[in-house]
Amino acid sequence: MSGVEVCDEVKNIFDRMKKVKQGGDQSDRLRLVVFRVCGKNIDVTETMTNKQCAGKDVYTIVRKHLREKDCCYILYDCHYRTVETSDHEDLILLTWCHENATIKSKMIYSSSKPALKKALNGIKLDLELTDFSDCSRKEFLTKLGKGEKLLSLEGRDCDRSDSDSDDDEEEHGSDHEHGKGCEKSGDKRQDQAKGYGVKS
Repeated sequence: MSGVEVCDEVKNIFDRMKKVKQGGDQSDRLRLVVFRVCGKNIDVTETMTNKQCAGKDVYTIVRKHLREKDCCYILYDCHYRTVETSDHEDLILLTWCHENATIKSKMIYSSSKPALKKALNGIKLDLELTDFSDCSRKEFLTKLGKGEKLLSLEGRDCDRSDSDSDDDEEEHGSDHEHGKGCEKSGDKRQDQAKGYGVKS
């Protein structure tokens, strides 16, 4: 174990996501939450709601939070459809440890994950991603389906390529766009104890 603790805000966010799934204002429904190791804590560094994702492909937004040489956790409210069981809305935990991230960062995120999973009791799926090839729509659907034939992800047909996205922004976000994490980009990374505000 890394000795890292899970902040109460992480648990509160998880409870909020579970409750909204059962009803409530869908515009304020959280679709993705980014967690990072901040000093000795796992804390919330960014959130996005249905309102903020309106008119956009949510999975493309998820991928933009996966940066080169970076590590993070993402709690993703994933909407998909299968042939066998129709529509699904599942909370999925994504662990992103890019293959070129520092060994120290990868070790911290790997050893801290059990504490996070314990706090997020009831997660439907837990996926580990290490390279951008793991994050293509086709590959993600393969990991997600586990044998079931999938028809669509976030309302987009499974046979639609990633290049067909309506979003013209660069796929993988830059530091100025998503850089509110607790580790600095570059060859040397250092944990910062300072927390960050949550976007709602």
